[in-house]
Amino acid sequence: MKVGILTLPLHINYGGILQAYALQTVLKNNGYDAQIVNYTTWNLLPPRLPRPVRYLIYLKNTFLYLFNGAGTVMPDIKLRKNYTYLTGHLTPFVDEYIDYIPLADIKEHRKKVDAIIVGSDQIWRPSYQGHDFIFFLDFLPEKTDIKRIAYAASFGTDQWEYTEEETRRSAALIARFDLVSVRESSAVELCRRHWNIPSHVVLDPTLLLEPEEYIRLTRGIDDTPAEEGLFYYFLDATDQKMDYVHNVSEKLGLRPFQLKPTVPHIKRKKYKGCLFREASVATWLHSFHRAKFILTDSFHGCVFSIIFNKPFYVIGNKRRGMTRFDSLLKLFGLEDRLIDISETGTHPIDTDIDWDTVNAIRKEKKNTSFMLLHEALQNK
Repeated sequence: MKVGILTLPLHINYGGILQAYALQTVLKNNGYDAQIVNYTTWNLLPPRLPRPVRYLIYLKNTFLYLFNGAGTVMPDIKLRKNYTYLTGHLTPFVDEYIDYIPLADIKEHRKKVDAIIVGSDQIWRPSYQGHDFIFFLDFLPEKTDIKRIAYAASFGTDQWEYTEEETRRSAALIARFDLVSVRESSAVELCRRHWNIPSHVVLDPTLLLEPEEYIRLTRGIDDTPAEEGLFYYFLDATDQKMDYVHNVSEKLGLRPFQLKPTVPHIKRKKYKGCLFREASVATWLHSFHRAKFILTDSFHGCVFSIIFNKPFYVIGNKRRGMTRFDSLLKLFGLEDRLIDISETGTHPIDTDIDWDTVNAIRKEKKNTSFMLLHEALQNK
């Protein structure tokens, strides 16, 4: 059975790449011919600002950076540099491990698929994926033999972000799906209230693979920086978060390390004493696997801490959406691992987690999640 997986473009997001890899891999392991649908129409880079504006911002930030190390790189330059740097390190993994089928081949009937799975990740968050309807499979005819399935789809928030017209159109499209499963418990109510459809909570695809399947991807990576270290992985680094990194590292006697910094907008002195590693997907995985303790503000940073049974704290990332953390941590009884950055000064550092219970929950939920997907694919 040939299955296409339609997810967010695999550009500069470790978690996004690995959730696509995981879903493709678990399907292949179970006898499906699974490929990622190559959908790369996004322009992730912002439009360039007018030259005089760029020049003035550059002068201001250069002044701030030289005198106190706190200046920010202007947004379009920063994002372009980050994009170029990260794609150079992430693309080799995608090229080696991801099998693609062009979306145009499906649209124009050059290649046949028996089912299309949309997900996982925040495919139903307009501010992330734009205001089109590709993740509702609007390009498929109303009558088709191709199964429509949503697996671990996420809104990224517990707030409804679609307009009234978008809600009406998406409701008509989602009603054609054979299965709708979501990643967060809050999404069940959003689906019911706005689309009037039932949905099921399932695991993020990364949690469907066993740790050993990720460890084999890290062979040959140098252990030295990670062996006795505290790994911190922040999507939105701040001075306050870096202060917390140093506070925890001192209390635990662990040297902090991270992947090569790509957002030099915090004070340079905050990185003092930190080790840096190159930013490949294998190194990212290895850092979670070998670290002694982890601090993160990332959903998939939290996920891989759980997969590798590493003591961790996740700093709530309100701008990117808190419901993702709340749902994941509640599932595993780990609500106490979510902390508020404003309270870190008095927060005790607890390294004890009941991993036997966590792993038992993951095993049970892994089986039910995959069986739900498998049955939807097999139903005539």
